[in-house]
Amino acid sequence: MQLRDLPSVDELVRDERLAGEPPALAVEAARSALALAREEIKAGHDPGDLVERALGELSTARAPALRRALNATGVIVHTNLGRAPLPEAALERAVEIGRGYSNLEYDLRAGAARARITSPGSCAG
Repeated sequence: MQLRDLPSVDELVRDERLAGEPPALAVEAARSALALAREEIKAGHDPGDLVERALGELSTARAPALRRALNATGVIVHTNLGRAPLPEAALERAVEIGRGYSNLEYDLRAGAARARITSPGSCAG
């Protein structure tokens, strides 16, 4: 496959396998899948099924980002767990994670602090 053979974001999003997904999420997943495909093509590799890759991106985006972690930072109290009432499922998840330390402000993949959320409603995922 060559770069010119890649479908557009719109073409990917119109695939029936992505039809039931929220449009904004499907577009973001398609963009991500295409960006990775471009890198693989440039490296001489076949990117595979791009819709399946986009579905994988959606699955990753939906996976809970918070998990229990060992706090070796010396900071005992971490805030920013939310400033509004939460639905029951979210409360249950907060209780589960809040029983110990978590990666609330730390991106385990990047190995660095996450950007802080500065305004209510700006939290994504």
